[in-house]
Amino acid sequence: MVDITIYIEGVQSENSAVLTVDSSVHFREHFHQLFSQKLSPTEFNLRIKPFGSIYSLLE
Repeated sequence: MVDITIYIEGVQSENSAVLTVDSSVHFREHFHQLFSQKLSPTEFNLRIKPFGSIYSLLE
């Protein structure tokens, strides 16, 4: 079993439709489809971890 973690950088926005946190399920579904083309779903554990903008980390 391989653990795959994808970190997706997001930015702060008042429009909830564009927030990475709200899109993480969508990203996970599509990355899962991508990895499943070459690996059996029992061979990997996929995690999507959204986080704030790199600029917010520097403040």
